[in-house]
Amino acid sequence: MNKKIIKEQRFDEERALYGLNEALVKECIFDGPADGESALKECQAITADHCFFNLRYPFWHNHDLQIDHAEMSELCRAALWYCDQVKIEHTQLHGIKALRECANVSIAHCDIDSMEFGWFTKGIKMSDTDVKSEYFMMRSNDLHFTNVQFQGKYSFQYIKDAYFENCVLDTKDAFWHAENVTVKNSVVKGEYLAWYSDGLTLINCKIIGTQPLCYCKNLLLIDCEMIDTDLCFERSDLQAVVTSAIDSVKNPLSGFICAPQVGEVIMDLDAAKGVVLTNKIDQDDASVQKQIDKNKAFVECFIETQLAQMQMSPYADTDYLQLQLIEPSISEKDFAAYLRETYDLFLPYGKNHTADAKGFLRINTACSFEDLEALMMQLKQALTDFMMLHEQKEKSA
Repeated sequence: MNKKIIKEQRFDEERALYGLNEALVKECIFDGPADGESALKECQAITADHCFFNLRYPFWHNHDLQIDHAEMSELCRAALWYCDQVKIEHTQLHGIKALRECANVSIAHCDIDSMEFGWFTKGIKMSDTDVKSEYFMMRSNDLHFTNVQFQGKYSFQYIKDAYFENCVLDTKDAFWHAENVTVKNSVVKGEYLAWYSDGLTLINCKIIGTQPLCYCKNLLLIDCEMIDTDLCFERSDLQAVVTSAIDSVKNPLSGFICAPQVGEVIMDLDAAKGVVLTNKIDQDDASVQKQIDKNKAFVECFIETQLAQMQMSPYADTDYLQLQLIEPSISEKDFAAYLRETYDLFLPYGKNHTADAKGFLRINTACSFEDLEALMMQLKQALTDFMMLHEQKEKSA
């Protein structure tokens, strides 16, 4: 079907193009004294090209929508709600609450200045975009952000299943209560980072700001730089390899922090059992890398020959490996909790970045062979005990 073309027209009445299907709306202006709302509500297969929007609620309940080289002014409030299959490129979105409760949206080369943008969305891909917002992407899931420059407060709170790479995030109170989030090769600047998060991984990131990463579960830092970071990791379960000095660490509950220098270690809580190390190995040293390669080969062989219930794969081009339980009815998250509670063994839990993905445990191979061998033997015994408990529960069910 050939698309209908609507070109170089002005619309200001209520629901001007309501229910339009299979159309190209090109170089049109949505503005005028009638001040009508919802110009393109309940539309399907629409392309809006080089249009100007100065009225409220232009795109609600749209399916298969493309917006290119458009301008949405500050008066274009709540522009896209309840839409799916959306592609937005080279567009200015400057109205409050511009995106909400939408699914499968691709945003690239855009300029976003919108408070409360992206709430309750799913399947959002954003790249090469500048953003100013507050409470950005609240309670959204299945996110993939690359080359995004963000500025604003209270971002990414309560999000799930998200991946960020090559981003600069200048924010405060970011990632609170976030679950299963990976941030790679990025700068995260702002105080009180990621409190109460579960399954946050930061890889080769620069972290700036006071009191980061407190009350976290399954926290993992791999080769991160920390600047002006004091009172870090309070009451968190973590594994952290840091490449710079840390101002101070306070009461980590479990796991370890490895850094060249820590200005102050505050341990005034009986439950705080985390270990702070200041003898990080040089990852660039050829002999060390040779040992890591040997360790990875050992883990692979050990799993193949002695842990038939598990499988292994590399993790994000790091010294970590990810381990999965083959039995689909058994939760890796439950097993990770069992390891901590019963064996005092901390292997961070994670999950691939889709809502239905299976979880995994991470194991660090940048250690001595003796320590890794002891860990794998302990893991073998723990898995045997855990599987027996699982079988007993199934029989009694």
